Amino acid sequence: MHICDREKCDWIREKFEELQFNKLTKEEKLSIYSRINESHSWGQFMGQKFNTMKRFGLEGCESFIPGLKAAFGSAIQNGARNFIIGMPHRGRLNTLANVVRKPKEEIMAEFQGTIPEAMELTQNSGDVKYHLGTTLERDYGDGEQKTPIKITILANPSHLEAVNPVVHGRARAEQHFFKEDKRDKVVPIIVHGDAAFAGQGIVYECLQMQDLPNYTVGGTIHVIVNNQVGFTTSPYMSRSGQYCTDVAKGIDAPIFHVNGDRVEDVSRTFAIAAEYRQKFNQDVVIDLIGYRKMGHNELDQPMFTQPMMYSIISKKNPVRNIYRQQLLDEGITEDELKSIESKYTQELETAYEKSKTHTFNGEEWESEQWQEIKDPQLYGKFKDTGVDKAALLKIGEQISVLPENKKFHPAIKKVFKQRNDSFIQGKGIDWGSAEALAFASLIDEGYHVRISGQDVERGTFSHRHAHVFYQDEDGHYNPINSLA
Repeated sequence: MHICDREKCDWIREKFEELQFNKLTKEEKLSIYSRINESHSWGQFMGQKFNTMKRFGLEGCESFIPGLKAAFGSAIQNGARNFIIGMPHRGRLNTLANVVRKPKEEIMAEFQGTIPEAMELTQNSGDVKYHLGTTLERDYGDGEQKTPIKITILANPSHLEAVNPVVHGRARAEQHFFKEDKRDKVVPIIVHGDAAFAGQGIVYECLQMQDLPNYTVGGTIHVIVNNQVGFTTSPYMSRSGQYCTDVAKGIDAPIFHVNGDRVEDVSRTFAIAAEYRQKFNQDVVIDLIGYRKMGHNELDQPMFTQPMMYSIISKKNPVRNIYRQQLLDEGITEDELKSIESKYTQELETAYEKSKTHTFNGEEWESEQWQEIKDPQLYGKFKDTGVDKAALLKIGEQISVLPENKKFHPAIKKVFKQRNDSFIQGKGIDWGSAEALAFASLIDEGYHVRISGQDVERGTFSHRHAHVFYQDEDGHYNPINSLA
């Protein structure tokens, strides 16, 4: 393997070699069947009821849903409580319905066109079905062994992979405010397309931040829903490497390639991947290899550009049916499987009837924190955001004095002497000093301030000096943090 760490290699080897001895129980198999049936039946049902609308279904990679649920279960067993998910259109509705458990009647009502006019203004011609996210808190597990968890799917535009840094930023922020030292309670999950993972530069830009002290999120679970065709392009026309995941070798991330038609293997691989993330706090990549039954969307004609591939795909047996036959061959009865199927079908039919009269209570994709943001048009004028002059003077003097027992560059000492004089005299305050006062006054009031970007410590034009580096030892002094 490409991973240099012996401990990680041994751990991975042991996990996968153990699979041949750890046989699944009948209950576990029926649980997996229930999950793959949900994934399959959701796509089938929505296709029947809304056959003229774009759904960006999972057909061909339906095992993603039982896989994701297995990852949740494994991560929760290892301490996870919050999941931050970023994903493209494909499979989004299925994930909202069957993993996040957004009310199905609500999703169907959006297809029915019953969205209130006030909400349509923010949803840009019905794109709610694909662009907007949701947050849901629920109990995970069966019986008395239930664990409260929170799942967030972030809103994202159509642009491929644009949501990735948003996932990391949201996860990092939650980890910070929850005082997450181990970073095992908040888990980021990013779902990719195969062509996008190989082709979009933002993917590697985020991957290479895996271990950076100020950016790490304790590892991200990456899932490539690999349907072997990017929009209309074949892999050999869109990348130079053997696998779409080759870019992840640059950070020594383990890459698990799994056949989407083998749903048990998918579930177990996702579970191992989540356990790896929790144990080593680093990225892990799952390459879920399947196909795309429909075109780019259900109204697209793939035979225009992929006639040979789609002549084969048209004969493919859905993974739910493959697994169904496997369970029958293993002795599970037809009645047991039909019971699972009919129960879920009835759930869908009930939701569909409810969707015809469903009413929306505000913008349900917004989290509670959005309600706390004061909009001037709704709440009147903002309060005065200025700071008392005496308070500013006190803050300014504190952040413009360097410790005497440390060695700093002579030019930096001069800069801070000038800052201190300008604060005391109340004149000649330059841009860097004013910015420092602004940040410092916020910190003094108990707010958290974070700046990120290239050269934000010194400032691109040597104007900021938020971190002042020692000249005779490794490390730095942060003047503004002296207020905390």
